[in-house]
Amino acid sequence: GRAVLPYARALLKSAEKFEMAAEGNHVCIGCSGNIATYYIASSIKNFVDTETTPISWDIRAAANSDITDLLENGEIDLAATEWVDPRPGTITKPWRREPLVVVVSPSHPLASEKSISLKTLLKLELIGGERGSGTGALLRKVIGPNAKNLKIIRNLHSTEAVKNAVRADLGSSIMLEGAVYDEVKSGQLVSLTIEGIKLEKTFHLAHPAELPKEALPSRLVNFLTQEEQYEK
Repeated sequence: GRAVLPYARALLKSAEKFEMAAEGNHVCIGCSGNIATYYIASSIKNFVDTETTPISWDIRAAANSDITDLLENGEIDLAATEWVDPRPGTITKPWRREPLVVVVSPSHPLASEKSISLKTLLKLELIGGERGSGTGALLRKVIGPNAKNLKIIRNLHSTEAVKNAVRADLGSSIMLEGAVYDEVKSGQLVSLTIEGIKLEKTFHLAHPAELPKEALPSRLVNFLTQEEQYEK
């Protein structure tokens, strides 16, 4: 009995998800930490307001690199990631574009600037954030060989931890604009662009290819891509 107990629990969990899928009024969304924290809630609210029948939803936050695995394994119904990870049996669509900015504390020598040069960026001591967010790959694509000269002094693996460290003037960072919107607006942080360089991520949504268009995850993807695609 003890030997089969883990499998029995897995079967019960699968049966529960089977029942919810059959009822068609529940969706589990897997998101990167940044998307779960700063972006998805308002989008879900807009969708729920258009539905004529009550629906329930859950959010499961995970590293970008793990989310599509969860989708493949049937642990989530829909994946929202900061970079595309195509897999057989899934459909992936672009959702929205989001700029990245350089973030410094209000007491930083560059705090009075609106933008900085790439040369200045390469001199900054930078703090890394969420694991597997794809920011490093984007920087290598956009600034080329210069990316290896960026001074990453530490990695905190958490956007909120990075914001607190930058606020304490322990370093600077490159972050999603939406993730620091409130702090920049209140004057707790300062955001800067990079002269002549456009740093921008495209968020993507993925769901199983066999889902009918009437299924709740399909309707949610269709709503989000039509209403918010390439909008902040």
